Amino acid sequence: MKDLTYLDFSSNIYGIYDHCGRLPLRGNIELTFKCNLSCKHCYLPEKNNLKESSYEEIVVLIDKLAEQGCLWLQLTGGEPLIRKDFL
Repeated sequence: MKDLTYLDFSSNIYGIYDHCGRLPLRGNIELTFKCNLSCKHCYLPEKNNLKESSYEEIVVLIDKLAEQGCLWLQLTGGEPLIRKDFL
C-alpha cells in the first residue's frame, strides 16, 4: 500500500466535501479570553471582560458542528487549559 501524505489526504477530503456540500469542514472555538501570559502582540487583554460561553453551550456547539460534518476543530483562547471545566 502506498503511503498517504497529508496533502493527498487533505485534497481527497476537500474533494469529497466539495462534492457533497457538507460544511463546515473546519471550526475554531475560543474557549476563554483569559490567559496567564502577557504577550505584547496579543489582542485578548482588550477582551478579557467579555462573557464566556458556558460548558453546556460549548458542548451543544461542538455537537452541532459534528452533526454538520466538521472534521477539524481547533480549541483556542486565551489559554483554554485555564478553564476549570476544560477536561
